[in-house]
Amino acid sequence: MLKILGYEKRSDIITLYYGLNHFGWWYGVRSKDGKDLMPELKEYVKDKGYFVPSDDDGAKQHGASSWNETYRMAKDIYAVDPDTLPNTYLKYYLLPDTVVKHSDINYTRANQVMNTREKEVFTACRKIAENKAFEGDELSVDEHDTMKEILTMR
Repeated sequence: MLKILGYEKRSDIITLYYGLNHFGWWYGVRSKDGKDLMPELKEYVKDKGYFVPSDDDGAKQHGASSWNETYRMAKDIYAVDPDTLPNTYLKYYLLPDTVVKHSDINYTRANQVMNTREKEVFTACRKIAENKAFEGDELSVDEHDTMKEILTMR
């Protein structure tokens, strides 16, 4: 959402979300000064999902190539309920046949997570433990780490 809207920090926008964990929707997004950003986001998501084309040139938007497809699929999920913006995980609930059709039974979502985010986290933690310090090592912050900062639950 930040890239789509041209903001840099999550604290620059306020989001309103309902649901439970990954089964949820944003029903409001506004700037800190109160500007309603939902119309702009909806217009974008209607055509492109959450995918930001500038990230397609080799750089992965979220680390794993499967995320680029997930972000594109958000437009199909959005079409189910154009009053809200979907969590990307809704693809598993609302479009299961499409997900299965495009899945590799020999390389599942679990394998993707283990080979990307999990490997990154475990490697960083191992270095920190070996060095007995956090100096020079860093875990990158992404959407999963900061949801508490960007969601206003009701």
